Amino acid sequence: MYSEKQGRPAADSELMLRLMLLCYLFNHSERQLYQTLPMHAGYLWFCGLDFESVQRPDSSALRLPDRTTLVKTRKLWREHGIFEKLMKYVVDQCIAAGLVNTNVDAAVDGTQVRANVSIHSLEEIQLAPVESIEAYLARQAAADESESKEQPTANDQDPPPPPASGPSSRLAEQAIHEDFHGKTFSNQTHRSTSDPDSRLYKK
Repeated sequence: MYSEKQGRPAADSELMLRLMLLCYLFNHSERQLYQTLPMHAGYLWFCGLDFESVQRPDSSALRLPDRTTLVKTRKLWREHGIFEKLMKYVVDQCIAAGLVNTNVDAAVDGTQVRANVSIHSLEEIQLAPVESIEAYLARQAAADESESKEQPTANDQDPPPPPASGPSSRLAEQAIHEDFHGKTFSNQTHRSTSDPDSRLYKK
């Protein structure tokens, strides 16, 4: 759908925002999102798309914009403060609807449910370095600049296959289990890799 004289067709701004929300809420990169979206009915419904519009972009239905268009749009919106304006608008709507009240006490369900995880899945928490807002925005700008220089999605390659499980991987796992005794674990220092939401507890 690219024209040398007119470029690509204009992308719907609401659709672009919904795509960005999916990236943020589910921790997807643009490349990962575009690999998952065509076969994810929930994502398609949220974006107002269907399988026909994704498989046949020349149809009259709402079209999925190119991945590079999403990258460049996110960069432009950040430079012009669009995200800050959207956040302020959403918060103002919540206040006007009476959904924001600082005088309300919140109750938390403290029911303990046994997690189906092994204690061998615990790994030490690696604390992320403290990063300023300016440094974060600079890092995102550099990532956007790198993404914008990439080729269109037609040339994207499939991700490498996961490493095969064999005797070597089983031996490595066995070595980890053998070195397990004598270690001390706590919720402040360790998290489970199979279920990060689970916590250690004592009866």
